[in-house]
Amino acid sequence: MSGRSLVWGTVLILGAGMLAGVAPAPESVESQPDVANSNYQVEGVVNASVFVRSGPQDSYYSTMKLEKGAKVTVVGERFGWLKIVPPEGSFCYVAKVYVEKTGDGTVGRVNAKDINVRAGSSLNTMKTTVLGKLSEGDQVQILGEQEEYFKIKPPADCYLYISEQFVDQVKVLGAAGSTGGAGTAAVAAGTAVTGSSVAGGAGSFAAATTIPSGIAGATTIPSDVTASASSTTQPLAAATTQPDATAIDLTRFDALEADYSAESVKPLDQQPIDEMLKGYNGLLSDNLLPDSLMQIAQLRSRVLAIRADSKAKLLAAREAQQQAEKQRMVLVAENQELSQRIKDTTITTYSAVGTLQASSLQTGGATLYRLTDPANGRTVIYIRSSDPAIVQYVGQFIGVRGPVSTDPQIGLRQIIPTAAEPVDVAKVNVTVIADIAPPSLAPGAPQANAGN
Repeated sequence: MSGRSLVWGTVLILGAGMLAGVAPAPESVESQPDVANSNYQVEGVVNASVFVRSGPQDSYYSTMKLEKGAKVTVVGERFGWLKIVPPEGSFCYVAKVYVEKTGDGTVGRVNAKDINVRAGSSLNTMKTTVLGKLSEGDQVQILGEQEEYFKIKPPADCYLYISEQFVDQVKVLGAAGSTGGAGTAAVAAGTAVTGSSVAGGAGSFAAATTIPSGIAGATTIPSDVTASASSTTQPLAAATTQPDATAIDLTRFDALEADYSAESVKPLDQQPIDEMLKGYNGLLSDNLLPDSLMQIAQLRSRVLAIRADSKAKLLAAREAQQQAEKQRMVLVAENQELSQRIKDTTITTYSAVGTLQASSLQTGGATLYRLTDPANGRTVIYIRSSDPAIVQYVGQFIGVRGPVSTDPQIGLRQIIPTAAEPVDVAKVNVTVIADIAPPSLAPGAPQANAGN
């Protein structure tokens, strides 16, 4: 957890989930993740030009832009994003069909249950992020209209987000849910204002005040931030109004425990293990928690360290698997290429090659065929076979294997085939060699077409 996160880490998880909307809309709906409010509201000041977003990630759309010096009210924090009260100029959308205007039209009354309140933006027309819900009978302040939506003032419990690196903490404003005022700041700091000790209005106090025993880490406020009842009141910014270090670590611990439970159900490679481990190690380094909580933090740290190692091994194994698959595909491609090259260069030998034709001369018990020259149809040698399968090759250029002999009845050379198959005539004398071949296919002769 970064140093800035330690400053903003006073977050107590209360668990207020937001439900998916029921109002019809032309765009998709994206609810904010659950980010609990802290025990305290804190005033911050923007230290650079920055976008306010509809959710606690850069992927959420911007709603407005704040310039350096702008003030924000922070109510919670998670993983480097501050949950803030919508700044001046913010607005939300609600479907017109669920709101009835009253009076002069600047106020509306909700006429249905569970109505989505969507984040509005002065920078774009997006309205997909749901910030909260309205119930039947709720009143809204209408600021304008856009298409089928009213623009309304952000209702209570609707919040926006800003990156913590662009906000500096100024002072604690009050306990969560407080209405503000001079006494509120003292309560937020864990102090009790006695009698008429509050003076000078909001943001100031006078007289020494003490912290009640019921607040964690209660101590007496040091004398260097108090004054006598008759002294001039001091501005709140000069007083020690923040909870003590132990209280801060307790709220950090609660927030980490809530995150740990929520993230542990996710797949290992999706868990923010490094962030959670850094948070628990920070608590162990501070050594301010009670012994029982320190033991839990130590256990979480050990478990997260094991998960971090397992996650690294998992990612490494996936990377190795991907590399192995790529190598396998390379080898498959190379094997196919080699197989084709071998096929293209393998020498096949036959007893004779030629175009198979039927013969009008029939003697003996088996059928007599002619193996002819494809260029002119002249007989190269006779084929005698009783195998009916050879008929399918009539008219095709084929290669025949078998012994060559002379038929004693007709005195002509013949082959009784042991094998016959189609042959590419263009490969004769290249990868096909035959003891008996048509004269037109002899080396140097014009190449014949097997279909002639």
